[in-house]
Amino acid sequence: MSMLDAIPGYSDLGKADSHTRNTWDARLQAYARYEYYFSGEVFGETVKDSELADPPLLYPVGINVVKLLCQSLSDATFGEWDNLPLWYATRRGVVENTATQEASALLDRVLFQSDAESTLLEMELQRMLYGASVLKIRPSLRSKGVEWLPVKPPSFFPVFNPHNRNQLIEAHTSKYLSKAQAKAFYGYMGKKDEVLLEEHWDLHKHELVLDGKHRIPKFSGRNPYGLIPFVYIPRMRSTSTFGDAITDDIIPVQDELNMRVADVGDAINFNAHPTRWGLNMPLEFNSENYPIGSDVMWDIGRSFGEHHPEIGLLEVKNPVPGGVLEHIQWLYDWVRTSTFAPPIAFGEDNGGGQRSGITLEIRMFPLIRAVKKHRAYLRTGMRHAAYITGRILEQKDFSRPQVRRALMDGDVEPYFADIMPRDRAKEVDEVVKRLSTVPPTISLEAALKTLGADSIEEERIEEMVKKYGLDQNGQESQAKDSQEAE
Repeated sequence: MSMLDAIPGYSDLGKADSHTRNTWDARLQAYARYEYYFSGEVFGETVKDSELADPPLLYPVGINVVKLLCQSLSDATFGEWDNLPLWYATRRGVVENTATQEASALLDRVLFQSDAESTLLEMELQRMLYGASVLKIRPSLRSKGVEWLPVKPPSFFPVFNPHNRNQLIEAHTSKYLSKAQAKAFYGYMGKKDEVLLEEHWDLHKHELVLDGKHRIPKFSGRNPYGLIPFVYIPRMRSTSTFGDAITDDIIPVQDELNMRVADVGDAINFNAHPTRWGLNMPLEFNSENYPIGSDVMWDIGRSFGEHHPEIGLLEVKNPVPGGVLEHIQWLYDWVRTSTFAPPIAFGEDNGGGQRSGITLEIRMFPLIRAVKKHRAYLRTGMRHAAYITGRILEQKDFSRPQVRRALMDGDVEPYFADIMPRDRAKEVDEVVKRLSTVPPTISLEAALKTLGADSIEEERIEEMVKKYGLDQNGQESQAKDSQEAE
């Protein structure tokens, strides 16, 4: 049975044709394979066609390169951030005004209330593992705004706009709830221990169905937004609209790496515990009378006739050739190179990495370039999330019209922290020099943001200037001095 057949309402997805079903069946199988490796379940596989009652493990060492690189690259995407992994500000080329400032503050509040620190990191890990992440946007009556929720890609079935792959024309989600959850949230008592929750959106209507038959009227009806309130964000696109996962590039090398390391372990084990052999052994000889272990000496007696005593071990003179270790190192370096994660990103200097910042940046260039590519797709998705947010706010009549228009017109866009940590001394020196020019070439707000201050630091400085009567250079003003003299 197809994996999609287990979802009773899947045919609701636009009366899906066989091509759509086959495509998603292949995607689900790929997702299952990715999770199989990421979770480490693959390390439970045993050697096939083994005659032993308890066959040995195929990958006994369990080197999980898939998890290592997925986590490492997802961490690198957001750079050296402190407060939020990303933030919104007025788009370059647009004159900042009250509306763009309020729109940026609104989205920052949405990020904060949506637990952006964990939500975005979770989504980025999914982008590396599955090739894409999904963001659901829904109104929040409690805060009179919206909230952003992550959706796991294996439970999301999109239909893309054939003329614009960044837009959806239909979406279907499915996941299982416990009996208690279904009763608490929807007042539904199913007969099974798990209740299938399905949500279907198209450009005209939406509905929520439990167990494929129980429609929830409160969460079903006309689509009030005229768009699909989901954002599909691929890691990157090449041959597939659904996005490219780095897992496909890692799995073959991980299998080879684990097998070769296991071979080295077998060779070391064989040489450390060699097979003993002997001639003219007595009838009483057995493995219990003659133990195998370190510094064990067997006295097997003498035989009739003239026989020279013999003692021997069945051993390999060169159990692990040097080339084997070099091959393993090459495999490990190659899998990181193929995913644009150079050794120096893992703290492996290999000589010369600490000579200068420029040298370090050159050697980190593959990772920097990959992160910029990942950010390009993420920026597109988060910009679309801001647009959907504006549409929902407009439909609910939340916030000011000018603020909603700034969101829908794209006057604000997401920004990221630096990929690599900047030299603080150079950063401060640059800010000081730009503030000292006539006229200054950087605003106080931008200078404070460059130095990592929060958004209200400028107000604190203004209050401090008024309180202590300081001039722009931080010195007491001449006016205050004259007043004190009088």
